[in-house]
Amino acid sequence: MKRLFLFTPLVILLFSNLIYSQCYTVLSVKGEIISEKTGQPIKEMDEVCATDKLKFSTKDSKAAVLSPEQGRFVIKFAENNKTNGLIAYVNSVLFAGKENLSTKGMESLEDEFGENYFVIGTSKIYIDPTEYPMNEKCYFYIKYIYDGNEIKNKLKFDKNNLIIDNDVYKIDGKNIEQEKIDTVSLYYFEKEKSKSTKICSFNLSFANEEILKSEISNYIAILNKAGKDNASIIQEVKLYINDIYGNVNDGNIRNWLLMNFDLQ
Repeated sequence: MKRLFLFTPLVILLFSNLIYSQCYTVLSVKGEIISEKTGQPIKEMDEVCATDKLKFSTKDSKAAVLSPEQGRFVIKFAENNKTNGLIAYVNSVLFAGKENLSTKGMESLEDEFGENYFVIGTSKIYIDPTEYPMNEKCYFYIKYIYDGNEIKNKLKFDKNNLIIDNDVYKIDGKNIEQEKIDTVSLYYFEKEKSKSTKICSFNLSFANEEILKSEISNYIAILNKAGKDNASIIQEVKLYINDIYGNVNDGNIRNWLLMNFDLQ
C-alpha cells in the first residue's frame, strides 16, 4: 500500500523559513549598496539575509557574500528586475559565484584580458615571441580617452614578458584618476611596416592593495576555519577576484598571495 506524504502547514512553514531566512557574510563590496534595514551601505563582514531589501547606487555595484552551507555568491543588480529603480530583495539579486576557472592555457591575449582586467601591483604576461616579438621596433601600447584627449602609452617588457603596471595611467609622469577611464585598447606596433594592429579592448583597473589585503584576509580566515588546504584557498581567492574585479594574471595573484599570506 502506497503512502502519501502530506505537506502540512507546519512542514510548509519550516521549509519556507529555511529558504527565506538564509543569511550571508559580506566579503567585499564594489561600488555602494545600501541596506534599507539599517540605512547604511553594507560593508565587509556585515550580514545580509535573503529578505533584506537593498538599494544599488549604480547598476555596476556588486558584493561578494558567503554562506557557510551554500558557498560563495555575488549580489548584483539584475537587468530584468521588476522593482522600482535600483531597489531589490537579496534573494532576487543573488547569483552563484564561479566554481571553476578555465583549465585551458591562455590561447590568446583576448583570453588573458577578458572584459575586465585586474592588476595587483604589476602583471607580467608571457608573450609568444614567434607571434609578437618585442623590441625597440616592435612593441605593445595602450590607448584610451582621458578628459576628451586620446592618450597612448607604450608598455614595458622584459624579454618575452609584457609588463602592465599603473604607469599606463600616467600622463607626463603624473598619476591620473583611473575611474575616469571607461575602456582601454591594446595595440601591437611594427615600426618597419608603420603598422598598428588592435588586439582587444577591455576595462583595466589596478588594486588598492591595502583594501584588497583586508578583503582577502577575512576570506582566507573563513576558508582556514572551514579546513581548506592552501591549494584550495588559492583557487577560491582567484575565483573570488574573478567574480568581483575581473580577470587576474595567474602569476600575479600567486606571487601576491605568497608575499602577503605565505600561501603557495
